Amino acid sequence: MRKITQLAALGSLLTLPLLSGAAQVDDTFQVRINLQASCTIDGTTDMDFGDATEAEVIAGTVAEATSTVDVTCSNGAAYTVGMNDGANFGSGTAGQRAMKSANSSFISYNLYQSTGTSTPWGDIGSGDELSDTGDGTSKTLTIFGTVPAQTPTIDPADNITSGGVALTDTVTVTVDF
Repeated sequence: MRKITQLAALGSLLTLPLLSGAAQVDDTFQVRINLQASCTIDGTTDMDFGDATEAEVIAGTVAEATSTVDVTCSNGAAYTVGMNDGANFGSGTAGQRAMKSANSSFISYNLYQSTGTSTPWGDIGSGDELSDTGDGTSKTLTIFGTVPAQTPTIDPADNITSGGVALTDTVTVTVDF
């Protein structure tokens, strides 16, 4: 009888935690994010007109050059791409972008959305920007550059007879969405 009592006591000890009022409560919480449309400029390439003679600039026969801008916008996001006038605007021919040497020589140039100079590139709000709708994939936009016929402004400190003189400009691309 003693063994039965001991087994009964052991059994009640094993069930004690279950009967001792151990409880569990649960609740939930939400996990959320407010996802917004986005656009990125994934990359750009430089525009290089290469080597050109003063005579080619005067005649307007410098070859067309191109550069690219890669833009990715969320699916369905309306966006606008514009390009500013560059750092030297109006320094060569009034009202045009210009490349400049370290010594202030200038050659004007123009940027277009298509070959053949039909649609110029302008800044956001100028009326010469590009508008589109994103599809979530990268789109490559080609920028076409021309050097119109002009008499270049040559600074006396620039010696174009000994290897040439580099002229540059920096254009900022903006995507508004």
